[in-house]
Amino acid sequence: MGFKKEENVEEKLFTLISVFCLACRLMCMWRSMYECHQVQMHIVQQLKYLNTIPSTDPTSEIHRQSTLQLELEVQQWHLSFCNLVKAQRDYIQSLTGWLRLSLFQFSNKPVSKNQQDAAIYSLCEEWHLAVTNAPDKVASEGIKNFLMGIHAIVIQQGEEQKQKKKSEMAFKDLEKKVVELRSLECKYGPFSLPEASSSTRSKDPVGEKRAKVGILRAKAEDEKAKYDKSISVTRSKTLNNLQIGLPHVFQAVTGYANVCTNAFESVYNQGKSTDVVHDVKHLFELETVKNAKEMIYLIGVPLGPFVRNHADRLPEVEASRTHWGQYFHLVQQW
Repeated sequence: MGFKKEENVEEKLFTLISVFCLACRLMCMWRSMYECHQVQMHIVQQLKYLNTIPSTDPTSEIHRQSTLQLELEVQQWHLSFCNLVKAQRDYIQSLTGWLRLSLFQFSNKPVSKNQQDAAIYSLCEEWHLAVTNAPDKVASEGIKNFLMGIHAIVIQQGEEQKQKKKSEMAFKDLEKKVVELRSLECKYGPFSLPEASSSTRSKDPVGEKRAKVGILRAKAEDEKAKYDKSISVTRSKTLNNLQIGLPHVFQAVTGYANVCTNAFESVYNQGKSTDVVHDVKHLFELETVKNAKEMIYLIGVPLGPFVRNHADRLPEVEASRTHWGQYFHLVQQW
């Protein structure tokens, strides 16, 4: 009976410390992301001072491939962000639901829980509220809008390539007809016509060919003008979309990272106020302590000098990824 009670205490302490340590790790992660995004936002804000005249050089194949690669990377960024937010939300919802069932399933009055149960559940409720209120939709839409801006550049580059082919084809047709015209001029002369009556006058092959060449030359010049215009549109759209899209997307993700940092810091501070270090010492004094070392190595958060000084007392165990693996994999990817 005593062993079961001790085991139950260990389970509750392990849950409390796990939540505390995970909140600590996420707080550090989001703080690092916030600081990183702040630097990025400062850099991209300098784009508004870029008033250079857009280049008239056509889009090269390397430039086009780089834009396609950027689009793929932003797509992956959006997908990874959404997966991280979903995993974060699903995890705390599952944990809160599990605690609700575990702590209060035999009680008709859930409010009459002991201090330890209250600390565990309060931490999870605080975490759940923080995750729910975080502006992930704003950040997600910011990345999505930036992706749409990049896609618009890709489309415009494609239109430029199509117009380039039209222009090249028009000049090839013109060159072919010019060669034919020169051949006729060599045969008949540039201006000479055979003498004949108005009823029997033969057609003027040189004149007709010259007229066709004139039409094709006008068409080729028109296609060339359209191509030059498409180059200008591509350059303007690229500069405009980046000047607008980059500051907006980094402003959105910076705001989200800041909210998450503050939220997890609140959870972390609340965990510290529950004397979690004392609970760690209590957990180390229990006979069944295998989960403690598992948690330390899996979560990777130092729990203070006590843990470092007494870690050698714990039995060697293999870190389990049953509850944490997928979530931490997403965190590490992010």
